[in-house]
Amino acid sequence: MLNQKRFWGLFLTIVLVMIGFKSFAQTPPPDYFPLPVGGVWEYQAKTADGKQSKLTIKVEGLETQSDGTNLYKTENNLGFAPFYIWYSKPSGLVKEHQQLYTFGGNNTEYRLEPAKTILKNPPTSGDSWTWEGKEIAVMTTEVKENYRVVGIEDIEVPAGKFSTFKLEIEGTKAGKPFKKVAWYGNFIGPIKWQIFDDQGTLKTTTELGKYTFPPN
Repeated sequence: MLNQKRFWGLFLTIVLVMIGFKSFAQTPPPDYFPLPVGGVWEYQAKTADGKQSKLTIKVEGLETQSDGTNLYKTENNLGFAPFYIWYSKPSGLVKEHQQLYTFGGNNTEYRLEPAKTILKNPPTSGDSWTWEGKEIAVMTTEVKENYRVVGIEDIEVPAGKFSTFKLEIEGTKAGKPFKKVAWYGNFIGPIKWQIFDDQGTLKTTTELGKYTFPPN
């Protein structure tokens, strides 16, 4: 009887350890943006003078380029005409490649040369990097952006309370300074962002209202 009890005790311990290892092995690494194909995020934006608008972002799918790079295509809709942004996710980074605006049957494409690193994935407090390049459309615009991960911050938006990484971006576009602050949540993406003008005055605050992900 004693040996049988020891056997079942040992067997139960092994099973629990195996379950623990399985759960640990299945825990995905942190991922901040862009998140799953088919995911939809709805945002509420408010300007400093009280004007409100809505923004919907959807990850439409993955597109494989001729060089083998996989780009995430996102549709962004402000309620009157969608625009599209393409991102790649090389190891530990998120890069923005191009944008496409459609209005009145006309398309306007913006290409970024080189592709712009917009986020470390995952970010770490103290991370900093600089992107300097060109926005190429009808005209070519020189842009320089400095990024800095300030740290972890708990924030509350209409979608709920989140632990986020706060990212500050300062730079110049065609010689004109600007500033942006963004908050990212693990496995969610952008939670909130603010845009400031060249005088440092807050112009727009955008917050996550709700998000829906496709079933696994």
